[in-house]
Amino acid sequence: MQRPAAPLYRLAGPNKNAPGGGWTPPGLAQEGVLPMRDQRSRSTNGDCTTAREDRKVQQAVLVAVVDLHPVQATVSELVRQMTLRPDNFGERDRIERAVLDLAGIGLLHRHDFRNRPDSLVAPTQAALCAWDLLLDEEDVA
Repeated sequence: MQRPAAPLYRLAGPNKNAPGGGWTPPGLAQEGVLPMRDQRSRSTNGDCTTAREDRKVQQAVLVAVVDLHPVQATVSELVRQMTLRPDNFGERDRIERAVLDLAGIGLLHRHDFRNRPDSLVAPTQAALCAWDLLLDEEDVA
């Protein structure tokens, strides 16, 4: 009768590639030459970072909400007013994040309702006062 073959993991011996195995395969990283190290990735939008892009969207949302005052708009209405493609997730998400950020720092009121997925947005008194101060400053200059 023939004995059953031993499992492969026993025949292979210890794993030399495992941490502490003592053997590292040669490669480009060990030779000191990294592929594409001289080619830095650059943004296609020029010098616009994510934070700067978020700030631009926040400014646009605040201007739109203050211009609509005393009318309260929903977030969906802002998305339709401010974008070319309101059904695009990226464009809608940027405006929704801007509304949340502006509400978080006290420049917008956001009124959520239990029976509606959308929320109403209105500027706070602080936002309206700051807007008036900035407009007065432009008239003086």
